[in-house]
Amino acid sequence: MKANAPAVMPTADVPDPPTSVTATANNDGTVDVTWPAANGGGRKIVQYQVVAISTGQQAPVGQSTTTTLKIDKTVLTYGTQYAFTVTAVNDKNASSKPSPASNMPKPPLRMSPGSTMPPFPRERSTSVPRRSS
Repeated sequence: MKANAPAVMPTADVPDPPTSVTATANNDGTVDVTWPAANGGGRKIVQYQVVAISTGQQAPVGQSTTTTLKIDKTVLTYGTQYAFTVTAVNDKNASSKPSPASNMPKPPLRMSPGSTMPPFPRERSTSVPRRSS
């Protein structure tokens, strides 16, 4: 006879927030936001909600069922720095507190159409005089 495993009892009704969030600005204007899985306290995490923070303003920018979100370039204002927080939502629709804010990635340099990169300075060669023996 096989013994049944004891049922897992949830230890919390509200999940813990993700412990850290990292944001990476991409050359195409998108931003990748990643975080470790949140502790659901015995309940399943069904969704993460991501919020952008800039100059004291907060705005939701997307949701994900995984631990990463690519934010489209049309969602954020190019040239503006943002930090991001992530909230975990469990199967009872309970939300965690927001995670600590991410780093604030600087957007990559974007060239205007038709512009060219400035020329790099030419390397100067120097000669070292030979020592006479």
